[in-house]
Amino acid sequence: MDGRQHRFCLLLLALATATLAKRADSDPVCLPSQFESFDDGTISTDRYTLYASGACQQSPLEVGGKLVMAASYGCAGGGSQDLLLNKTNYRICGDYDIRVDFELTSFDVPATGYRVAGLEVDRWTDGVVVSVMSLLATQPSSCRIGGLAYEGYTQNGCSVPEAPTIDASGSLRITRVGSLGQMYYRSASGEWVEIHEGTVTTDDVTLAVLAGSNGVPDVGQEVHFDNLIISQPVLDVGPEVASTFRVAPNPAIGNIRFVLPPSRASWDLQAFDVSGRQVWHRTAPGSTTVLWGSEGLGDRSAAGVYLVRARSGGTTLYRRVGATLELIAVGGSGRDQVPWRTWLRPSSSSRSKSARRVLLRARSWSGSRMKRRPDSVA
Repeated sequence: MDGRQHRFCLLLLALATATLAKRADSDPVCLPSQFESFDDGTISTDRYTLYASGACQQSPLEVGGKLVMAASYGCAGGGSQDLLLNKTNYRICGDYDIRVDFELTSFDVPATGYRVAGLEVDRWTDGVVVSVMSLLATQPSSCRIGGLAYEGYTQNGCSVPEAPTIDASGSLRITRVGSLGQMYYRSASGEWVEIHEGTVTTDDVTLAVLAGSNGVPDVGQEVHFDNLIISQPVLDVGPEVASTFRVAPNPAIGNIRFVLPPSRASWDLQAFDVSGRQVWHRTAPGSTTVLWGSEGLGDRSAAGVYLVRARSGGTTLYRRVGATLELIAVGGSGRDQVPWRTWLRPSSSSRSKSARRVLLRARSWSGSRMKRRPDSVA
């Protein structure tokens, strides 16, 4: 290799290295599932960034197997301590389940202003808040019940859901499945209690574990965090139980069958569309089969993708379901009664030949007993 070729190869290598570095800066990798117990005395700077702002605020530290966020006494005003996901290197992609344990070592209700500690999920691109699950200590006002309370929201304001508490320790949780975001706290009995759910449209997010105050006479406080879990997908039970929650067919053309795992309590089934709106709800005993689209006249849902949530006791399971056709339950009564069936009503005014053929097959199956709806295909 002569000198000219050698210099050319070095130039190519430099360009490739610069390209990879630029790609790494502009496109951080999706964070795999993580468990952080804060018991090794150090915090990974590759994964997290520590932040403190305001007078008397101390940078978060790992002490005694806890993440300690403290502010010294003697300063008025506010500030915060944060454990931030290093967004230069990582982002949280798709569905997620984020949990953390907390202990309020010093967290009194201030005479003015407020104290806050909890989880915050922000949009990765610009830091806009996506969802929050936290504890708030403040005086009563037109927007807050006052005292110590859990609060969870996807949009801040006077309508933020709150739950008064005296808990000095517990757990906080934020989940996302599709466009459905949910916030929880763990009750004294050990069960997760949902405080709010709302529509989440952001794909890639980042995370903050935080403690702070604003407008208080003395910023002094101390909060400990532990057992930070960032997992995908959302799952409340072991895979051996979750795998017994089956959906068939999926995607569906017609009835959708749900096979539920054994449970001592009844299952509560809900289906949500992509906007987070509930479109279907049923209650069923444990270890049973439930049909969606076969319960009776008027049970209908548009074609699309749905999130189905099954809850029983402290167990919550999720499944995505695709319905490729509009589901319309039709039937008769008395001698003319026929089994409930779902059949096609094209949403488009231009009715395709394939749509006609599907409809004709449905009619030929039920013969003259099939009741014709006024809005059916001619």
